[in-house]
Amino acid sequence: MRYVLLCILLLFPFVGKARERTVGEVVRWGVKPSFNINIPGGWTSKDVTISYGCGIGGVCNVSWLSNWYLEPGVSFDVNDIKFNTSDATGSEISLTRCSVSASLTGGYLLEITDLLNISPLVGVEFSYFFSNHTSDVPDNPAENIDDMLKPVNFSCGFGCDIIRDNISIGIIGYFGMIYMKKRNFPLSSELFDNRVKVSVKYYF
Repeated sequence: MRYVLLCILLLFPFVGKARERTVGEVVRWGVKPSFNINIPGGWTSKDVTISYGCGIGGVCNVSWLSNWYLEPGVSFDVNDIKFNTSDATGSEISLTRCSVSASLTGGYLLEITDLLNISPLVGVEFSYFFSNHTSDVPDNPAENIDDMLKPVNFSCGFGCDIIRDNISIGIIGYFGMIYMKKRNFPLSSELFDNRVKVSVKYYF
């Protein structure tokens, strides 16, 4: 819980920003549940095992009359990640990772109708993994999984939001920038934390 509270503190500077609005600037707070599709491996890997997860968090949307906006946010995520081992049996390791993340996205609103907008967006996300739980582990795992995977990740992504009134449905694909393995163990040769995140945001 202390990790979640720490990330929420990252949004406090924007509270002051909301109180000191300039002309044409709008600040909105929102909640964001998400569904995650995890695709571990290299950026162009074809031999991957797709797995899933979910998350919950909050955002602060700062927009201008020019239709540009920035949206920092924090989230708590639980993801199930599966790896194919490199041994002859082709066995699989299932890993559940819990993380807290801080993100920043930016986009431009394209006005389709008076009520409906579409926004292409780009973003970055920093994640800290504070819990790992393994199952379906081979008979002779190389080492403790906590000692083999890095506890942090930095990702860059792009996607789009469909916005109507106070509700936004978005999809963004994140490409992991940090090689996640600390040392050799019986998994695929490349390991980046890539994911597609589908979210629903409600702004107050």
